[in-house]
Amino acid sequence: MLKILLASAVFMSFVVSSPAQAGFLDDLGGALDNAAKDLENAIDGDVAEKEPVAAPIENKLKSLDVVEGDLWAEARFQWGQIYDPKTVKYIKADVTCDGHMDYVAHRLNEDNPDGPFYNIMVVTREGGTLTSEGVSLSFDSTRQDALCGSNDVAVSVEHWDEGQIDAAMGGWEGICTEAIRVDDNMCDAPRYFWRTNLSPEDNHPRLMFFKN
Repeated sequence: MLKILLASAVFMSFVVSSPAQAGFLDDLGGALDNAAKDLENAIDGDVAEKEPVAAPIENKLKSLDVVEGDLWAEARFQWGQIYDPKTVKYIKADVTCDGHMDYVAHRLNEDNPDGPFYNIMVVTREGGTLTSEGVSLSFDSTRQDALCGSNDVAVSVEHWDEGQIDAAMGGWEGICTEAIRVDDNMCDAPRYFWRTNLSPEDNHPRLMFFKN
């Protein structure tokens, strides 16, 4: 290719010979020299770096998912610095119905002087801001918002359709359809639903309790 370009330059020098066109030949020769250099650089692999490509939009959306590091940071906030991470179990699921992954962490807390409690915590992002909300269930068979036994508590996420929520609670708008079920295999299992119609500035609890 380089030989072809140089041969073209020689040919043009014979065809265009009048003094009036000398400037044209100079410009053409310079252009051919630049083209030859570019071709040599390309052959040698010395090509200018391309501008970095912007990250795809979907990668930015993935940043709204909660990661495990967020979970442990919020656990220290909710349960204090002395909690034992070995006692914590967790589930990764979208329990806020915003299309992004959250964490549901739970543990048996036997350090409270008022007796054992079972802690539930949801870690999510509201408007891109990391946040969490937790509840503590006591073990008292006489209370509706409590568990009966302290052994083998199972926490799971179950899907409810809008008709089920409407029949159970007289309406479904503003309630996420993914319920957090807490089962001690003794009493009716309580559920917690994330309320989606509250703003981040609202001080009302986002975890709504329900029990048959």
